[in-house]
Amino acid sequence: MTASKNLVLILVAAAIAAAGYVLSGGTGEGPGGPGSWEAVERIDTGGAGDGLAGPGEGEAPREILATPIRDVEIPAGTEPGSGTTVVYPLEVELTLLLPGEVEVPDDVMAIGADATAGLEGSLTGEGGGPILGAVEFIYGPNTGRVLQANERGRFGASDLLQGASIVKVTCPGGKVAVREVVLAQLSTAELHLSFESLAIVAGTVTDASGAPLQSVEVQSDGRVAYTDADGIFRFNGLPAGKVLVTARAPGFATTRRVVGVGFRQRVRPGEFKIALSEGTTLEIGLSRSLGSISPGYAILMPAAGAGASAVPGGGFPWYEVNPVAIPRGGRAVVEGLPLGAVSVRVFKDGALAVPPSKNVRLEADLEQPKKNVIMIDLEPAPVIQGVVLDGGEPVKNASVVVEAADRTTVSSKVLGQRSPRASLDLVMPSVPAAYQELRTDGRGQFKFSPHPDAPTAYYVTATSKDGSRRGIGVVPRDGKDLTIALGDAAVLSGELEVELPGRFQGLPVEIRVQGAPQGDRELGAGSDLVFEDLERGTWRVNACWRGIGVVPGVVVEVGEKPVSVRGTLPSGAIQGQTAEERRRVRGS
Repeated sequence: MTASKNLVLILVAAAIAAAGYVLSGGTGEGPGGPGSWEAVERIDTGGAGDGLAGPGEGEAPREILATPIRDVEIPAGTEPGSGTTVVYPLEVELTLLLPGEVEVPDDVMAIGADATAGLEGSLTGEGGGPILGAVEFIYGPNTGRVLQANERGRFGASDLLQGASIVKVTCPGGKVAVREVVLAQLSTAELHLSFESLAIVAGTVTDASGAPLQSVEVQSDGRVAYTDADGIFRFNGLPAGKVLVTARAPGFATTRRVVGVGFRQRVRPGEFKIALSEGTTLEIGLSRSLGSISPGYAILMPAAGAGASAVPGGGFPWYEVNPVAIPRGGRAVVEGLPLGAVSVRVFKDGALAVPPSKNVRLEADLEQPKKNVIMIDLEPAPVIQGVVLDGGEPVKNASVVVEAADRTTVSSKVLGQRSPRASLDLVMPSVPAAYQELRTDGRGQFKFSPHPDAPTAYYVTATSKDGSRRGIGVVPRDGKDLTIALGDAAVLSGELEVELPGRFQGLPVEIRVQGAPQGDRELGAGSDLVFEDLERGTWRVNACWRGIGVVPGVVVEVGEKPVSVRGTLPSGAIQGQTAEERRRVRGS
């Protein structure tokens, strides 16, 4: 699929570049006075090239010819390679669309193609300076993903799954913050945290009648406090923003609130109150023992759309209980649930819940503790079987990751949501039909069940126990069996060059790979932008200067041989800005 679908893009890129390669060759005296010179790259290959292939074995050497192209005003004091009068950076974004060299059927979506949501932000510490840190997704569809802030305190990613998510930010010196972010496809959310101007948040926890509650456990930003005899709790040193506060006590429903806090703000106990309502427990069991020996999983949701909203509201933190593991032959008990109607969906390999969703109205369990019990009936389900081999021999205890080609849509359909955008309103995990992790048995075999409500293709990645061997396979919609052969797990790298012709001075560049900032740099005159250690696979290259497209989303295959794409810079990125504009932009 990759070669056939990208061929059109390759030919388009080649057609654009058909007039010849244009590189910076410095300045010189041409007819009519001072002018810039364009370096024309001529390759004698004896035939037409595809415009993207780099030099290979047996190709003729490249010859650089300097040719005057037009008269330009050369800024005073600017010499080739001596600096730049360009103050606005070229913004370059590289996105990995398909890793490695996987053979994908033409009708199968590339893995991660629906992961188009972005998050970017910054971390600052004492004195307002940038600090290092890690941003970990702890709840939601991107659970386990970690973003690292660089030396400028900046972090980001552009290949995240859509949905409300909870992230934990950890910085040196024990600095921690827990925040909720809402990620939508084809858009970028922002999260900026400062550990310099810290706030104080105090509040009061009461029961439904307004009476203060003592010894209530309250959590915020990874810290725990307990209320005193007056129901008061206090947290010092919280970063400004939308702070999550969760309170729990026996007999009450766990309650989450979001309080907006400004820089150095002091929130007093009388200004922030959390009223706990009566809670209950729910017992979930399976009526029959079907399917695999692995446990089943239940996902609980408010039945009528009630519950915690994505960011501005409060309510019950459903993400803290989902998914609920149901042991084989046993039952699961969930405590601290709110009263009211709850929808229960159960998933188990080799079995389907009948009906797919079952509602139960939770009532106070003080007098009838066994009332809130729900039993889920099961029926046999289709199973896809696979085997992992290495040199023809089965591999036991190998890690197997099963991922739907479109995780967002599959999760939405299986959870009975009208649209994938419903995931923006509630923090929910990926369902097993969209993503799950397995282990091979003693014969190197594994099994998993697709869901009939969301037929899709699956990518299956297997890794040996020591991590040194890896393989990947694709199960089409109608697939039944799969064999994965392991090979060397080392990630092969390739080289990508972004050609930027016509330049005679430096150019500031800001680079993001998969949305992660790579640090700013100045590209010297006559130099092209070269990425030497990109993972081999299918990449999308975007570049713009002040919103003007330079490389418009070109898709290339990074492999064994270097590849290149050509960008067209606007005049301002070549000739630079006036002294007045430079002073204004630089603030001097």
